[in-house]
Amino acid sequence: LKLSPDNQQLHYRMAAYLYAMTKIRQALVHLETALSINFDDHFLLFEVLPQLQEATEITDLIALYKHKNEKL
Repeated sequence: LKLSPDNQQLHYRMAAYLYAMTKIRQALVHLETALSINFDDHFLLFEVLPQLQEATEITDLIALYKHKNEKL
């Protein structure tokens, strides 16, 4: 991430890994960064950890960015 801070794929993966390690707050920070860089790639998160589709914190944040993305 230090070499490529704007790489949304890395942020989505890091969000999944951190969530799996129960570091929810850090995971959400990376998810928010990834969503702000490229919302459309959010499916990558579920490729890494499909059970995140059931995580309310994750789906709520994606829904928020979806709403913001639709306004643009």
